Amino acid sequence: MAEAVAKRLMSSGRSTGTESLEPTTLLWQVCGFSTSSFGTQEYFSPKQPSVTSSGGQSSQSDELPIDILFGSYQPTTRRIEMFPKNIDRYAPAFNADFSQLLKIVRLHEYAHALVHLGTEVESVPPDLGLVDANGNTDWPAFEVARTRQFEAIDTDTHEFLAQALTYAALTKLPNTGSSYGLLDVFDRLEARQPAHYVVPADIKTVISRVNWSLVLNIVRDANEMALAPPGSSQRQIAEALARASTGEFSFALQSSAATDALKVALQAVPASVTSATLVADDSMHLLLDTIKGLRVEVYAREHPPPHFRVSFDNQAACFQISDCKRINGKLDRYRTVIERWHAEHKHDLISTWDNLRPSSCTVGPYREG
Repeated sequence: MAEAVAKRLMSSGRSTGTESLEPTTLLWQVCGFSTSSFGTQEYFSPKQPSVTSSGGQSSQSDELPIDILFGSYQPTTRRIEMFPKNIDRYAPAFNADFSQLLKIVRLHEYAHALVHLGTEVESVPPDLGLVDANGNTDWPAFEVARTRQFEAIDTDTHEFLAQALTYAALTKLPNTGSSYGLLDVFDRLEARQPAHYVVPADIKTVISRVNWSLVLNIVRDANEMALAPPGSSQRQIAEALARASTGEFSFALQSSAATDALKVALQAVPASVTSATLVADDSMHLLLDTIKGLRVEVYAREHPPPHFRVSFDNQAACFQISDCKRINGKLDRYRTVIERWHAEHKHDLISTWDNLRPSSCTVGPYREG
């Protein structure tokens, strides 16, 4: 019965209107992505898994983990397996009905899928270099690379991201109609989860301002995790990035030159910026944007005059921040795109240049003229 109801719920409510938005659409809105599908398959299983103790016996714990009892995402097959019989059985434990718990669990599992493969279309080629001569993304290679990144993220971080993205998506729904009470159900569900599923209260208060695209891009890159001080967990880094990307935060990691630099750089990122990359050495830089496959970057240790770099497919050029005059390099065919971007983002370039200068850099802040 529960499985039949679940299938009806999935096949209904596809009219326009915020209440009926599918998990992928909601989650893409949270991250600001422009696409809404990545080949994930969802199916309902008759299984009724149970929580077991370390000795393999059924556990009597008060914890009811989402990814054991209610659903799971398998990155190697891109399949979401849902357990509707368990959802039906345990919904009363959260003072919820079957449909309410199903909606939240689906969001949680699709959030795992988004961490795995979700991205802005424009950022795929520059991030991974997986583009052919015709400008088409090499999907198999992209999937292999992203699966490797996904598997390098620890369980604590995965659950923090999935729960935080789920909560952010729920806040986008009106508290009316079929969406009424979902945030309350989320809170009751979270109270029965292991500790690593719990989203810190201070992050919930700024959830609508977190730049999740930025957070995901950094967390996915194992090299960026080296920015953290020794002993810092991936989850700590993910939480700190979430706070930092709002522009209103208290940096949670212990102080170091690398994390101080990360703090300064993230403070300089305007709300419109979609991704950031930092390297903890003299080549530290901030990836300001990706436009039509072009990478727009500002480096910390640079030569005068104040400028930004644009690169695409092993080609690069530098342009003055003041007037977008090319200093070196080529990229002539993209000149119009670059000039249009510069006209809209000159203020952001100036702010980033000024905030990214290390004390030892001989090039000072930006000045007109």
